[in-house]
Amino acid sequence: DAEHAFDKYYAESLGVDTENLLISQPDNGEQALEIADNLIRSGAIDLIIVDSVAALTPKAEIEG
Repeated sequence: DAEHAFDKYYAESLGVDTENLLISQPDNGEQALEIADNLIRSGAIDLIIVDSVAALTPKAEIEG
């Protein structure tokens, strides 16, 4: 959730099991990809959804 906008109650109203949902709210694009890479390599999850790719701002752009 690159926009840091996840609404647990709305997700639950749509039937999402938030108790078994991993949410990542990275600070930049590189961090998001690192988290996704680690999760994929762990084999512990079945699905990764990247929401708001446009919000995955590169670290260099954030730092100016």
